[in-house]
Amino acid sequence: MGNKLAGAGIYEDFEPSYQWYREQTQDVLHIYLRGFEREQIHVKPEKGSLVIWGERPIDPPKRQRFRKEFSLPKNCKEEEIHAQFSAISSNKSYIYY
Repeated sequence: MGNKLAGAGIYEDFEPSYQWYREQTQDVLHIYLRGFEREQIHVKPEKGSLVIWGERPIDPPKRQRFRKEFSLPKNCKEEEIHAQFSAISSNKSYIYY
């Protein structure tokens, strides 16, 4: 985790914890993003990788942000990847493919 001055704000970079496992018909990625809202998180398949990033205000002028990239298996169909956000159980994002 580190602080970086960018423009008029201070950014606190962090590494989110995650769990990746295989179910019978799909892989599932749980990424834990406590304090983030759905609209503050972005998920995008990109040339054999899955890129997840987000940013949120924490204490003006401070903002917290992350960017995480995962390699996708060669047999993954990027058009079948979908994300689900759950604020009920400690702000998890679920990524299925």
